Amino acid sequence: MNWQNKSYLEGIVRRVYNCDRCEAMGVANTDFLGDNPLAAALVCLAPFVKLHGEREEITRFIDHYSCVSKEEWEDDSIVEEYINELRRLVNEYSL
Repeated sequence: MNWQNKSYLEGIVRRVYNCDRCEAMGVANTDFLGDNPLAAALVCLAPFVKLHGEREEITRFIDHYSCVSKEEWEDDSIVEEYINELRRLVNEYSL
């Protein structure tokens, strides 16, 4: 995953948690997110699901990207699609 996409993921996490880099249990960090891109979705969407219950759209999103292989995460088009979908879900379901 390129640095710019890692940075976008970090920005999403930081916005949700209103935190600085490396906060939010260390997840708001480009280095961590580059190796664990799905973590951004889990930490951003989990609080909503805990308070309001599961939403089919979120479950489908997590299920879909859970099946993406490490090699596929290197494909910029997959990563950019993931970032755009995550950003939309966060905007729609943010607390």
